[in-house]
Amino acid sequence: MFNKSNLVSHGGFFPLGVGSMFYAIPSAGIVFSYLGFRQALEFGGEAKNPQRDVPRATVYSVLAAIALYTLLQVAFLGAIKWPAGTTWSTLTSSSLGSAPFFTELQYSGIALFIAFSYFLLIDAWISPSGTGWIYSGNSARVLYGIAADGYFPSALLKIHSKTRIPYIALIASLVLGVVFFLPFPSWYLFVGFISSATVLTYVMGPLALMTFRKHAPQLHRPFHLPYASVIAPIAFVGGALIVYWSGITTFTMIFYTTFIGIPIFYFLYASKKLNLSKLFAYTMGLIELVIAIVALVANYMYVLYPSSKESMGTRTEIFLSSLTVMAGIVLLFTAITSLKVSQKDKQMFLSSYWLLSLMIVTELFSYFGAFGNEVLIPFPWDTIVMIAVYSVIYVFALRGGHNTEDLSVIVEEQKDFNLNK
Repeated sequence: MFNKSNLVSHGGFFPLGVGSMFYAIPSAGIVFSYLGFRQALEFGGEAKNPQRDVPRATVYSVLAAIALYTLLQVAFLGAIKWPAGTTWSTLTSSSLGSAPFFTELQYSGIALFIAFSYFLLIDAWISPSGTGWIYSGNSARVLYGIAADGYFPSALLKIHSKTRIPYIALIASLVLGVVFFLPFPSWYLFVGFISSATVLTYVMGPLALMTFRKHAPQLHRPFHLPYASVIAPIAFVGGALIVYWSGITTFTMIFYTTFIGIPIFYFLYASKKLNLSKLFAYTMGLIELVIAIVALVANYMYVLYPSSKESMGTRTEIFLSSLTVMAGIVLLFTAITSLKVSQKDKQMFLSSYWLLSLMIVTELFSYFGAFGNEVLIPFPWDTIVMIAVYSVIYVFALRGGHNTEDLSVIVEEQKDFNLNK
């Protein structure tokens, strides 16, 4: 069924421009296809030989995904029988967009392929269910870990006596998953949000690695990443670029959803762990929560999915106004809170400004860059600018890294362990 002319027909190899290829990475499910490697890390604490098996599982899962999905895409491209009037720009609104391989097998005219298409349709329901089970277990352990750090309620630490699973965290992750389905009008946007939000957390990894190398070089490391000083900044910038390429619609949802999470810090952590008064913590959290929700709703209704009567000028004004208010409040409240905590806890806030800056700058450039509503910086210049900006942020983020109390405890415990061996 392979027709090699499909690789260059309907506009050439990049029919919608090179920039669309980068936009497709987070928004069309490409990054989502590779996220399975994370499960090896999240479940790594339950591995019998993690120093051997976690690196293997991580690398092999990525290599397997590269091979599998590259072959799938080549097969899809070669088997396209173009419906009348369909082009690359209208592909997702055609039958090929909603059920690509099923449609191609149906159009093949080969009885065996048509029969297999129904098997594929059944598997299209079964396979995501398997992914859902894995992600449910994964997210439950994430909530468990956050609760262990003191940021979430201790109830999430409860372990079922028989299954040894954090069952309260599992139920909470299910409820949160259902809630996240509510604001997304399409599966494509939902996948883009999940992918970009997850990749956003990956920018922490390179920074953590280099901070550990600087402040705890004596720690025993069964696996030592070579050329980390070169790989880490590339990984940081690459992860941040994927988030930027997700476009203004997806990132705006990520931006305000992230800031909706900050009140949780004030409600559940600040008053208990930082000795701040409940009145102060709850006031800070409530104000940020209201502003974040109002800004998210305003952007959703008047910027991302506006009615036809909304002009570009009005959309831009609403976007900039909400961004200015949200950024100003977050930065101001962070500064005020840092002044009220002890000298030991102050570093926590000083080390957060790089992340706040990354979020704010990305949101601003997303709107005026090649993947935004009002394009003032076209591709590839927007990406080049963001590479420079993210590189500067990486340097400041490294300077913000410090030796935490938990890290000191780990170092001392390892010293005691080595002495007692």
